[in-house]
Amino acid sequence: MHISELQLRVRPGTGEDVVAYYRQQGILDAADCLWSHLAIDDSDPDVVLVITGWSDEAQMTRWHSDPRRAEASLGLAAWVCSVRDVSSRSC
Repeated sequence: MHISELQLRVRPGTGEDVVAYYRQQGILDAADCLWSHLAIDDSDPDVVLVITGWSDEAQMTRWHSDPRRAEASLGLAAWVCSVRDVSSRSC
């Protein structure tokens, strides 16, 4: 299994909008990961956490090159100020 965690720094006050966009667009469903967790950081409401579990690193890499991911990123651009890849590890 491979687990990845992203932190999306979003424009102030837009965390709920980003979470709603992820859900409305089915972004994590399209990713076809084993499981996912999407939340607003308790300590900073302008950080959205995206944590995903993959069968292996290759599955995650395939999603990273999927055109649907690129399209989702364009849609998120209005809200996201920066992306930090906090961790990506095999278990």
